[in-house]
Amino acid sequence: MFWSGIKEKAWQFKGLLIIASSIAGLVIAGSFTSAYQALEWSTLDLWFRLRPQEDRDSRIVVVDISESDIRELGEWPISDRTLANLLNNIAQQQPRVIGLDLYRDLPQGDIVGQQKLSEFFRTTPNIIGVAKVVGDSVFAPPILEESGQTAMADLVIDQDAKVRRGLISIKTAEDGVILGLAAKLALIYLAQEDITLQAVENSKDRILGQAAFSPLGKNEGAYRGADVGGFQILLNFRGTEDQFARTSLTEVLNKQVASDLFKDKIVLIGSTAPSLNDSFYTPYSSSDLKFQQMPGVYIHANLTSQIVSAALDNRLMIEGISEIGEWLWIIWWSFVGATISLVLLDIDLLQKFFLL
Repeated sequence: MFWSGIKEKAWQFKGLLIIASSIAGLVIAGSFTSAYQALEWSTLDLWFRLRPQEDRDSRIVVVDISESDIRELGEWPISDRTLANLLNNIAQQQPRVIGLDLYRDLPQGDIVGQQKLSEFFRTTPNIIGVAKVVGDSVFAPPILEESGQTAMADLVIDQDAKVRRGLISIKTAEDGVILGLAAKLALIYLAQEDITLQAVENSKDRILGQAAFSPLGKNEGAYRGADVGGFQILLNFRGTEDQFARTSLTEVLNKQVASDLFKDKIVLIGSTAPSLNDSFYTPYSSSDLKFQQMPGVYIHANLTSQIVSAALDNRLMIEGISEIGEWLWIIWWSFVGATISLVLLDIDLLQKFFLL
């Protein structure tokens, strides 16, 4: 009797191993083929939409260039004269840094306006212009390029056309490094708090204030074989446009803003006009919601906020589980599920349930 009981338990344990291993193997095989990637992305998106709304980041102000601004000005691209006037009005309030999320590789408008904008670029050390680096390139303003006051405006777009990753930096062919706009603005802002980026010995990780930044792996989290060139992180969005202080180009030009709106702030200037096609799908985009696309300038604002808030406030980063960690997680829960099933069968709970 004793040995028959032992034999029965051994067979049950063997069955447990077979069931758990089979389930784990099937699930891991599915993850190799990216079978769950869309589901995992959808789950992450839903989490962003359902989580409690965060407070506005008071350190960032966005200047929108909307359809109504373009109509009132009667011009696009906006002329160098108009842009110079806009920047001068912002600079009078002494912002900590200004990010110009507009391509200005070519002069626009009359000679006087061009000279005025060039003079502003030449005499303002805290203005950052942008270039497009990945794919078809667009150069930054030459004057800002010469003084190293440029960053890249490129965004990383997933296969389902949504932006979930932030591009911190990439290496150049000359073994240099180009920072993304958000990273550049955040580092300039934090430098005045005596916070600088620190390398971790024998690691790709970086320490910035209270935060540790780790580059996303190509098989990390919901990603399988992703292009993770450069230094990428998962975007921990603060929210949509409503989570940032905002004003319009027209209001700034007409000096209809508070006299301290930009004081000591990170100021981002960019287009929100639908006709300019600079909006992207994000986790907040959903067919059953009014909000569909987010202007690129607000994606940069979210990433800037993420970096600064992590460094100063220890706001949590989002990190994907490693590939090995995911396999161990799957194996663990496969054995847990199989064990629970066998225990329930052993005490006849499942049999009684199915006989009802």
